[in-house]
Amino acid sequence: MFNKLFGGTMPILEKSLNLSELRHKLISSNIANEETPGYKAMDIDFGRELAKKLQGSGSTGSVAGGALPMSVTSPMHLLPGGGAGTGQRVSTEAVISRKDGGGLDGNTVNLEHEMVKMAENSVRHQTALKIINQRFQGLKGAIDERR
Repeated sequence: MFNKLFGGTMPILEKSLNLSELRHKLISSNIANEETPGYKAMDIDFGRELAKKLQGSGSTGSVAGGALPMSVTSPMHLLPGGGAGTGQRVSTEAVISRKDGGGLDGNTVNLEHEMVKMAENSVRHQTALKIINQRFQGLKGAIDERR
């Protein structure tokens, strides 16, 4: 139904919001573990993951062991390999950030770097929310016009 009203942008915005929420959780975890010996900073490649999600639909799950499960909720969903969904799971790949060599304790979290990533991710999330809000305001305006 949303595709007919909004020209197919809503699924893209929805997936963008889901990924930015997931990335926020990973970055927050990195910041919280800044002083944890041996902790390896985690992140996702937002662009690559969004492209994967647009190929194979599903809903994001929780962070667990580097792979983030996504459920295929309909047999009509397409999987990244091109096959139809059969209740199989596709995942978002959380990768260990290797930009910093880490300290003597093996921790790879760079607080400044994480804060920059958090700010960028927040801007991405707020932009998607603003676009969704504008779409619904336009729809509301059209409905109000008919009255």
